[in-house]
Amino acid sequence: MKRERGRGLVQFLDTPWPILAVFVLALALRLINLSGRPMWYDEAFAVLYAEKPFETMVYGTVAQVEG
Repeated sequence: MKRERGRGLVQFLDTPWPILAVFVLALALRLINLSGRPMWYDEAFAVLYAEKPFETMVYGTVAQVEG
């Protein structure tokens, strides 16, 4: 009886639908925010410090980093 239950899944996987579904999902995930610009770590750091007062910005750039 269990063999009968799994037969539908095997038949479904033999069709092109699973591959098409994965392709459509990958395409949708890629197209989300495609026009947006990615922000790298150093750019994000620069934006973070640009919003700070001048004294904080200078201190944050000249302070010794431990680690």
